[in-house]
Amino acid sequence: HLQVIFTSHRGQLLKMRDKINIRSLYKYNTKILCENGAVPNCLEQVYGYDYEGKPTIFYEDKLSVMILRRILDEIGQRKKFHTEPFGSYEKGFMVASALRSINQLNDNMLFVLDGDVCVTAEEKREKATQWHTSDDSRTGKRIDDVAMHFTQYKLPKNSNIEKYIYETIIADHKQNSEVHIAARNISATPIIPPEVTDKDQRKYLEKHYYVSAMIRELGIGEEEALKEIIQVFSSYTQIWEDFIEEVKKRIEAIP
Repeated sequence: HLQVIFTSHRGQLLKMRDKINIRSLYKYNTKILCENGAVPNCLEQVYGYDYEGKPTIFYEDKLSVMILRRILDEIGQRKKFHTEPFGSYEKGFMVASALRSINQLNDNMLFVLDGDVCVTAEEKREKATQWHTSDDSRTGKRIDDVAMHFTQYKLPKNSNIEKYIYETIIADHKQNSEVHIAARNISATPIIPPEVTDKDQRKYLEKHYYVSAMIRELGIGEEEALKEIIQVFSSYTQIWEDFIEEVKKRIEAIP
């Protein structure tokens, strides 16, 4: 199986999206990784295209966008916003920094992280710094601007978004919805195939195990399953409100 990869920074390539696969490559330690999350629409934003002037919320993955849709429905703002994936949190800082470098990062954009990393303002600024090379006063302002465009869901310490959702649902022994039953039927400890030996791949599978396992247990389409899972999770009102508090506040502040 032969795969040919061409690399380029030219935005004009986006016009060929119907003929070629456009992906982002980046170095991680000694490996070169392919980021499927950096889809052409996200890159179009970097190169100056817009979405009919709509405010844009960038997010990490399918689970996060389902949460965002729930929030937007609750505040009656679903039609106002465009949502766009950026993939891993590192890629989010790359996209925001690229937008800032061409003066396209503005007040109607928000980047939402899952909440397991880069929680504090200092951590966000440190990550943004990695995408800037000079150290003059203007660079410092650009870094601050990038960092201020990020927010996150609120999670318990040393947890991740999927594990937190699972633990919230599994803690309720009184409900017997299909989602509750699916949660009870999966292992409380991530089960990773033994043939997966790569450390980074195992870490990725462990992080996404809980919701992925619940989706398989539900036996329905991924989008429908995620919608049902978030509907149940959001029914625990106080937990849900605490979880989305910062993100909701930032969304409501967007002009």
